[in-house]
Formats: sequence, C-alpha cells, structure tokens
Amino acid sequence: AVVSTQSTGTRSCRETQTVRQKNERCQTTSDTSTQMTKTGCWVSDRQDKIIIPGQYVSADEKFAYMLRQVIILQSYFRRWKAKRYVDSIRLDHIRRIEWEKKEEERKRKEKERRLKEEY
Repeated sequence: AVVSTQSTGTRSCRETQTVRQKNERCQTTSDTSTQMTKTGCWVSDRQDKIIIPGQYVSADEKFAYMLRQVIILQSYFRRWKAKRYVDSIRLDHIRRIEWEKKEEERKRKEKERRLKEEY
C-alpha cells in the first residue's frame, strides 16, 4: 500500500489518506497426462485399478432416494427434539413435587412452632 503525501504538510486531508492499490491475477497451469505402453517404452500395469461401473441411477431415482433420506433425518431430529421436551417437562414435574413436599413440611413446622409459642 502506497500513501501519497502532500507538500503542504497536513496529514489529515483526503489526498494523504488515499491508498492506491494494484491488483494482479495469477493463473497457474496444471497439466495432467497418462503414459501408455508403446514400442520402446514399457509401463507397468501392476498398480492399475480396474473400475467396474455400478448400476445406473436416473435423476428421478436419485431425487427419490435423497427425499427418503431427508425424511428419515427429519424424523430422527423431531424424535430427539420431542425427547428433550418430554424430559424437560418430566424434570419440571419432579421439581414441582419436591417443592410441594418441602412446602408442606415447612407449613407443618411453622404450625407446630406457632402452637408451641401460643401454649
């Protein structure tokens, strides 16, 4: 980045704060090739892999398969979400029952304390 300066000496004017940038694109070459056995040049085929084509799948079949998988994924997600919701409700219920028991115990003790103070 190059910052130009004015001969006036002020460093807060628009000209001194302008940055001139230079953009260059860089394209690298990537060449690929295969070498075949021919007269005078022998290439080993021990590392070669034989590729056998699979069953042809049309675009409609692929879309139907993807749709089935999406539905399965959604059902698992909804199940997970429902289980979390039910667990939170269960935990709230347990906390409520514990609170009610403690409240009953507190009221009973308070009543006993008042009866002792009165008599």
